[in-house]
Amino acid sequence: ANLKRRVFERMLSFGKLYFDRISHGYTSYIITILARVVSSFDLVGRLLMEFSILLFYIGIMLKASWILAIISLFTFPILSFFIRSIVSKIRKISQEHTATEIKLSQEVFNILSCITLVKTYSRERLAKNKFNTFVNKLRKLNLLLNRKSLLIKPIQEIVTLVVLLLL
Repeated sequence: ANLKRRVFERMLSFGKLYFDRISHGYTSYIITILARVVSSFDLVGRLLMEFSILLFYIGIMLKASWILAIISLFTFPILSFFIRSIVSKIRKISQEHTATEIKLSQEVFNILSCITLVKTYSRERLAKNKFNTFVNKLRKLNLLLNRKSLLIKPIQEIVTLVVLLLL
């Protein structure tokens, strides 16, 4: 909330020239994207905690049997290879998703800010079709993101099970 307030106050301090050059939909999207920034910081905290737990488990494994621990640690590069390829695909899809959300936000704001012109020239159907195009694209990208994200856990489990069978 504080971050949103500060960004909004900063935006209010900009001159008219800034708002003439930038789409109003983009400026309103900046406020909504801040929630993602905050969740990213939360993710970093969780990653640090998971890394600490991983180090603890590795210590216990080394104490129990250093030979088996070293053999099982070779699974990390294999696992990393598979997950890295999925994450790179997720990153590309996510960037496209964000760009589409920005375009949708800009389009909605532009249409609603000029609603009298839209109605005067009977462009409601065109506006509706543009909106539906963006929404459908976002839906497809969300499904693709979810599908790719859901692959990570099964791959981790399969690699882990194969290594356990080999051990």
